[in-house]
Amino acid sequence: MREKKATSQELETQNEMEKQRKQLKRNLRTLNYISLLLANDHMVKNPKRLEEICNLKEGIERQIIKNTSTLNKNRKQQFTPH
Repeated sequence: MREKKATSQELETQNEMEKQRKQLKRNLRTLNYISLLLANDHMVKNPKRLEEICNLKEGIERQIIKNTSTLNKNRKQQFTPH
């Protein structure tokens, strides 16, 4: 049997999905670390620093949503018949 060769667009989609998966994994680890910092409020005593950490957390959460959305869109394209 012959296997269908991947088109350049399919390869691009696979590469983009891998990139998004890696970024999502990094972002989830960062979010976990930030959550641990915020849970141990005695570690962050400076109110200005706490505000910076909360802003960082919000940015990471937005990035996670963006990564997940991109992954879902690419999965849908990958499994949609051409």
